[in-house]
Amino acid sequence: MLTLENYAAQRAELEAKPLFRNVGALIDHATENFSDNLAWIFTDEDRSPLTYRDLGALIEKSANAFRIMGVRKGSHVALIMPTSPEHLAAWAALAKIGAVSIGINPAYTTTELAYTLTDSKAEYVLIASEYLSKFQQLPSGHANYGIEKIAVWGDHTQDFASWADKLDKAPASSNLELADVAFEDPINILFTSGSTGFPKGCVLPHSYWVVKGVVMANLWPGITRIQCDAPFHYMGPLWRFAFACSLGAALCVSPRASLTRFVERWKKNKIDFGWVNNAMAMTTEGNGDGLNDLKILGTSGFNPLLHAATEKRFDTAIREHYGMTEIGLAIVTPRDASNLVGTGSCGVVAPFRECMIADEQGNRLPDGEVGELCVKGPGIVKEYIGRPEATSEAFHGDWFRTGDLFRRDEQGYYYFQSRIKDIIRRSAENISATEVETVLATIPGIEDVAVGPVKDAMRGEEVKAFVILKQGGDPNTVSPETIIAHCSVVLARYKLPRYVQYYSEFPRTSSNKIAKRRLLDGEGTAVTKTFDAATGSWS
Repeated sequence: MLTLENYAAQRAELEAKPLFRNVGALIDHATENFSDNLAWIFTDEDRSPLTYRDLGALIEKSANAFRIMGVRKGSHVALIMPTSPEHLAAWAALAKIGAVSIGINPAYTTTELAYTLTDSKAEYVLIASEYLSKFQQLPSGHANYGIEKIAVWGDHTQDFASWADKLDKAPASSNLELADVAFEDPINILFTSGSTGFPKGCVLPHSYWVVKGVVMANLWPGITRIQCDAPFHYMGPLWRFAFACSLGAALCVSPRASLTRFVERWKKNKIDFGWVNNAMAMTTEGNGDGLNDLKILGTSGFNPLLHAATEKRFDTAIREHYGMTEIGLAIVTPRDASNLVGTGSCGVVAPFRECMIADEQGNRLPDGEVGELCVKGPGIVKEYIGRPEATSEAFHGDWFRTGDLFRRDEQGYYYFQSRIKDIIRRSAENISATEVETVLATIPGIEDVAVGPVKDAMRGEEVKAFVILKQGGDPNTVSPETIIAHCSVVLARYKLPRYVQYYSEFPRTSSNKIAKRRLLDGEGTAVTKTFDAATGSWS
């Protein structure tokens, strides 16, 4: 059982140790000390794994290729790449140069792609050939996005430079002097959905990844093989890489997550650090699911009613964490905290973090009261690029406002309660309800619309659209299929409404705003049942 005194002593010991001065130093530590260790294992492909020596060489060549391309410290470089060693190496190379990489979801529509390239102030682009056609459909030409040079990885194209050619011609070692990169210098921009429309670009410093990697390595020493099945434009694979570099562990990389193959992947690749969510826990149990090499399964937002049974099924400890794109890791559950299993607690404050439960004015609340979780410490978002007002609103002084309601008990354990921000959490995706509403409002025939989350056993939450049609309209002329088809032109697939319901009147506040919470709770005048796009039926 966890004792808070022991944890406090372990935390103080870790925080007293010096940290790597930047991500490049962390990578150099790994390539120099673990050169023969496996760094990248292909779980689903018959390809030879890469050692840290192999990966380090690819990073060096990538850094030199970028420098020859014109990239310098502070340059903004968009990466539109699939899950591949070249993607990770490009990110790491830009970190060593001191450039700022921009993670872009290849599933974005042209509208979303144009927005992110403009908002992030991208100057250079490295894009896989399989995504080039979407890039070439951007409106108004490339010049409007401030892009200076483009390189394409994959099939050769005459229109743009070949990244493979650049790598072939680049020196294998750093003959070019790399920039002096500081701990708090920006390293990348990751986009996260906010409550006020399109996603915001989080400018993250080197310290973000260094702290996350060191904390995870301290929590789970001895880990050798790490499950990695999310795309590299997300934070997940990147903190796993920092975690792996700290220990000399291997990333076991899959092109995408799978609800049918995850147990097989754990076993086949001898993975000892994995990740589990509600959907995985609710799959049909197989014979021998517990016959694996797992030492720990991490999770976030896990259903406490599933916790104990899932630990038994996979014969390993499952430990909850709480974090977000802006703050990295804030609350952790150490392995020996078996007393928290099934309680719904996220655990205790992570090393290098301070947490406060606050009221709307930023005043600390006593234990037991529910308020907004605020977090501070090294390695927190520096700004939302180009949005000084949003940046200012996100902080109470040095404290970052998470927008999530928490309570802390008298022992110091934290419990998530609900979200303040208008965010729908579908599986691992944050979806801005306002962004979806903005798109729905452009559909001819729609007078008013609201979008909110509906609880879902598999994905946590699903997207539901509440629609009021203009006078004379009906669900046959402005059908759910029409609504979803319209959205699919502008929004990525994971943002599309699953549920659509028609209303004649919404509940309103005294200022005539839609009372969304009351709407989600069943108030309002519905004129149809709910359409489920997954089954194509009304219920």
